[in-house]
Amino acid sequence: MIPLPAAIALSPSQKRLPPQAARDPGEFAIRIPPKRCISTLVTTLVAPTVFATCLALSAPAAQADTAPASDAIATADAPAPWAPGDGAAASPNQKLVREFGVIGLTGEMNSDEHFGSLQARLGAYTALPATDTHPDVSLQNLVIPAHAVVSLDSAGHWFVKLGAAAIKNWADDHGSFLETTTTFTSLAQLQYRPRPGTLIGLGPTYETNIVHLAGGGRIVVPGAGLRFDLLQRISPTIGFAAKATWFDGTTTTTIPLGGDLTLHDRASTPRSYLQLGLIGMFQHQDSPLVPKGWSLRPAVHLILQRTAIQTSTTNLGTVEAGQHQDYGEVLFSTRLQKEEFRSAHPAPFVELGGEFQIHNTLPTPISAPNTAYAKAGATMRVGGWGFFDAYYAWRDSLDGTYRSGTAEVLLSVTY
Repeated sequence: MIPLPAAIALSPSQKRLPPQAARDPGEFAIRIPPKRCISTLVTTLVAPTVFATCLALSAPAAQADTAPASDAIATADAPAPWAPGDGAAASPNQKLVREFGVIGLTGEMNSDEHFGSLQARLGAYTALPATDTHPDVSLQNLVIPAHAVVSLDSAGHWFVKLGAAAIKNWADDHGSFLETTTTFTSLAQLQYRPRPGTLIGLGPTYETNIVHLAGGGRIVVPGAGLRFDLLQRISPTIGFAAKATWFDGTTTTTIPLGGDLTLHDRASTPRSYLQLGLIGMFQHQDSPLVPKGWSLRPAVHLILQRTAIQTSTTNLGTVEAGQHQDYGEVLFSTRLQKEEFRSAHPAPFVELGGEFQIHNTLPTPISAPNTAYAKAGATMRVGGWGFFDAYYAWRDSLDGTYRSGTAEVLLSVTY
């Protein structure tokens, strides 16, 4: 879900619209914060990703496709990941699963839970009436991504990744409909594995967002962009994941104002999105505090987004000044997951944590609150070297102002 453009930010100051305007005529107005410097985006979004990539590429090369067996899989159909001595004989898809799949980095890159939940949250808060300073925002999100990776060489250095996702969001406030959004994304990426434990991907993306607003309004945002991914195994128990997306979209807004009067607006709305994740995986052999047969998986995520709405002129002659809408949050969580590495055997898990806002320049009547975070579901190996994940995540402000549920079904396969 996308933040609403400046043309339909809601405020009671709109007195020039006709009295027959849809919904509360005082809700359709313009509230434009001062334009921010683009250097903030470069510093906060681009610099961390470039630094992480340089660090990954400059890391000492492994002698072979081997590594410590702290996260060993003791089953016949799934040999230990990074097991010493067997790396040279491992197939390319085995190397990907052992180095990135088992610890959770593959699922981290392929999941759209955080992205979909964030877009729904920003869109809902932007659509709030300006007079609603005590909202009761309720969101439901359905995320269905699928990704396939194909090896291009027998040494396991080059891969092609194809992916697609469908995201559906529903939002209401005090039980009244705010908006729904349907998003479709696709991805084609060339991936390079220069050494064991490092995977770099770059490729084009395409995205379409369709937003339906209360009162009959509609927003359509098609566009294309570029996505960069980095997976880095820091140690046998810790991994790092980064994905950065630049999306160049054009927002077309249609708002019925009552009678024969309709507001039309068209503006360029490029968006930059950065997600960084540090993920751990600790088993009983790593710490006696972890129960046998289970793994403890702490994680911390940093998510930053900027939408740069360009200046436009509506069909009513109103000039909509450009603005930058920035948002940032940090998510801490810990997962307890059953160790099950056999094919077609689900590994259930539960996860608890918190989500904390660190930056917000959205034109909303109230700042989005911090939330408690809980997730439950299962992951399962499928098709030899693929993974299937299904879970439900819940975010709650605990004060009644914000609740969000996200269901995701994710398929990741390697050929």
